[in-house]
Amino acid sequence: MRNHHKKQNPPNQVASIRKLRGFNRKKAASLFGHETTVSIGYWETGFKVPTLKNALKLQILLSTRIDQLFPGLADEAKAELAREGFRQDKQDLSHPPDQ
Repeated sequence: MRNHHKKQNPPNQVASIRKLRGFNRKKAASLFGHETTVSIGYWETGFKVPTLKNALKLQILLSTRIDQLFPGLADEAKAELAREGFRQDKQDLSHPPDQ
């Protein structure tokens, strides 16, 4: 017997920030080149997460960092790294390090 229940991703802020920025699902979907709002709905409900490229598009469209759009996933990523012994310093991540 197959299990049709997928793990739900952590809650995110995509819907609330999309609404705050004045976009309805249909407009957001069209800006992504989608004919329907299904993908946007999946992202907002946590049923699926967007590809990295689409997450970057969301960041640009909604003028909000990815970790603010997906705080639950960001927290999970930090926790996983911490379990492996990584400790993040307080460096500014908005600018790449000098080369």
